[in-house]
Amino acid sequence: MEKAGNQQASKITRGHIVEGRDRRKATPTQARHFIDTMRSVFEWAAEAQLIKADPTAGVKYPKQPKTDGFTAWTEDHVAAYESRWPIGTRERVWLGVAAGVPGSAHGLRKLAAIRLALAGATIPQLNAIFGWTGSEMAMYYIDMADRAQLARDGMQKLRAERPVNKSAPYSRGSKGQNG
Repeated sequence: MEKAGNQQASKITRGHIVEGRDRRKATPTQARHFIDTMRSVFEWAAEAQLIKADPTAGVKYPKQPKTDGFTAWTEDHVAAYESRWPIGTRERVWLGVAAGVPGSAHGLRKLAAIRLALAGATIPQLNAIFGWTGSEMAMYYIDMADRAQLARDGMQKLRAERPVNKSAPYSRGSKGQNG
């Protein structure tokens, strides 16, 4: 607590904690981590009888914005990465290793989950590979894969149904006549 600095723990109030949270309101995750850290310190201090009351008690977390989490890498992202870092480099080894390490390289893990779902992996298989329980996460990636595949299939149908007339070039100003 930079603002509290040399302040005795017993002098820190709920207001100080709220002020610290509010100073971090532009980054809700930092504000949440601040509260978690202060809560851990003051719960320990209260249990050790170093303070009479926990100033973090009742302090609410800031609202977290609803997001889809980390951006999943696309096949283009992987291709760009692979072209930038040739086989044998540390970075290329990281790409191969990180896709299977729980808790890191989230974008690569998302891509791996989508690839497996597109390949027909079942919910139990996805759960076993990624360490998930229940069906929520597996269904999320299966749905993402289904949407991606449906979009590709739909666009393919559009291309297949649209005749291409290579002998008559299109001109914006033309009304069916040449010039």
